[in-house]
Amino acid sequence: MTLERRSATRYNFGAIAEVTDLRSRDELVGVTRDVSLSGCFVKTPTPFAQGTQVRVSITSSGEAFATAGRVTGNVIAEGMGIEFVRITPRDRSMLEKWLSSLGVTEPTQHKIRNLHEALSLQLTNSALRDRFSVGFNPQSSRWTISFNKLSDSEFKLILDILSRLRSGSTQCDVGGSDDAQKTTRVGGLTNTQAREFAHALATRFREQD
Repeated sequence: MTLERRSATRYNFGAIAEVTDLRSRDELVGVTRDVSLSGCFVKTPTPFAQGTQVRVSITSSGEAFATAGRVTGNVIAEGMGIEFVRITPRDRSMLEKWLSSLGVTEPTQHKIRNLHEALSLQLTNSALRDRFSVGFNPQSSRWTISFNKLSDSEFKLILDILSRLRSGSTQCDVGGSDDAQKTTRVGGLTNTQAREFAHALATRFREQD
């Protein structure tokens, strides 16, 4: 899960999402890629611009969650990140219920949250500080780290770091945007691989400053 509000771990969670621009009233329907207690990522070919104030409604198994939100800086060709702005106690309970349905118990959440915070802290203190998101898939117990708005040299450096750590479990999805800046998502990382990857990224990208 990503993060725009870095203290909340995002979990892979697919559900129907309806997003409305509160100013223009334009609406779009997409699918969530991940969700946390503070935000989500919605897959759509026509994302709203960063800073757009929205109303987001998520439906899963006949149950619904709705809240006001703001489109974050994580806007890429695949979709957009949304930070939840005001969540009612009822809707927060729904999010917690969905996370529980993924088999994420409170002790497990605590361990995941601690590692998530450690990974995010390392990347926040690098040149990638506002261009990454960290997610966790509870079904596979694997981590995903995504990057956006990468220059060619940054993109190549990430691939070089990944090649040194690569194992059969990791996956790398590569994308691009209209302005030729690249996005990439590295998934299938175990706890140890995620730590090593984040440490290597933080070290190499600090050297680039």
